[in-house]
Amino acid sequence: MSANLPSIEGSVRSGILFQLAAAWEKKKDYQQAFNFAEQANTFSKRFLKYDAKEHRNASARIRQSFTRSLYQHRLDCGVTSTLPVYVLGMPRSGTTLIEQIIGGHSQIFGAGELGVIPQVIQGLNRWERHVGSGRRYPDCIDDLTPYVTEGIANNVLKELQEYEPEAKHVIDKLPHNFENIGLIKFLFPHAKIISVRRDPRDIALSNYFTDYQAKHGGMGFAYDLTQTGEQLADHNLMMHHWNTVFPGEILEINYEDVVDDLEASARKMLAYIGVDWEPAVLRFNELERSVKTASVWQVRQPIYKTSKEKWKRYQDHLAPLIQGTNARVESEPITMITLPEPGLLTNGVELYHKGELDAAEMSFKKMLHHNPGHAACNYMVGLIYLSKSHKKEGIELIEKALKKAPWQKEWRKTLGKAKKPNQESTEKK
Repeated sequence: MSANLPSIEGSVRSGILFQLAAAWEKKKDYQQAFNFAEQANTFSKRFLKYDAKEHRNASARIRQSFTRSLYQHRLDCGVTSTLPVYVLGMPRSGTTLIEQIIGGHSQIFGAGELGVIPQVIQGLNRWERHVGSGRRYPDCIDDLTPYVTEGIANNVLKELQEYEPEAKHVIDKLPHNFENIGLIKFLFPHAKIISVRRDPRDIALSNYFTDYQAKHGGMGFAYDLTQTGEQLADHNLMMHHWNTVFPGEILEINYEDVVDDLEASARKMLAYIGVDWEPAVLRFNELERSVKTASVWQVRQPIYKTSKEKWKRYQDHLAPLIQGTNARVESEPITMITLPEPGLLTNGVELYHKGELDAAEMSFKKMLHHNPGHAACNYMVGLIYLSKSHKKEGIELIEKALKKAPWQKEWRKTLGKAKKPNQESTEKK
């Protein structure tokens, strides 16, 4: 068979195998369909790295960073806007369908799967690297001041408003934002969040039969039923955590309930968002809107009861999935720095530029008490020491900072200038 010829490589071969799986499923030969899907996924895994253990550890770190006490001590963070609506859940749980339904409302615009929140996370990581803190997201969330948080939130709002300036609400339906609910609520305490749930067996098999073309690292779990089961367990634990931290603030919608009673589910979602009922949302499949996900074909169709319990066709192949889902959720021990107050670096820099050197030094040293290796704070204390004629100590601190952040050219220039008088003095002797 041509799909198995060695001359056909990469996504071309796996794409043919996925197409064959779909064709045999349509013929209701489910054994043959699963065989092709299994071959397609096995082949695709060769081109995409995925570490289930790493994902589990990262999920645990998110839960440890975003606790109820964090929000109790950061009550003035974020903005009050209710413009963003986040539809999220496991991929293939029905997030596209939910977006299309509520996006049919005249005051709600469905913007699709946006990378806005992941971009915020990337920006936080870039900043932590720039200052050489040794921290990354999500650990660094406790260092965000109200001023910084407001700035980030307003930038997100500006980007969302560009999609539809007249909309009262804009939907971001990136499924994996279920991992980012803590950050979303940090930026937008009043944001509406709809968590889409579906029978995990249907989710798993829908992912297993979907050709993601081995392009998306975050979807690496989808090519292995055991790893999909582990991802489902991670998702359930994560949602349990968010519902504990934000009780009653996240609306859970079951895909099966939408299939059984579309109007009741639509009314519940619109009431939660805070807009009046509009019957047009029931005709979601008639609207002309772009859909850029693997669900593009399904949302053009009416809702059929046959979309439920498809897993029964493949129940003889579900042992790996059940094993992954039911296995004990264990992660490696987490060591994490916790800051008592945010903005010790930025506040210190502001004080330094005002000439309040003692107050600035105190702020930097508070950070260094909790994070001794913080490069920027070591550098700033070094600067202050130089200005107070403690040259030896200042040079040592700047050298320490540069070992942690060697890309800081200005720091290196400062070090060179600080050392130059010593060299001239040595030459005279």
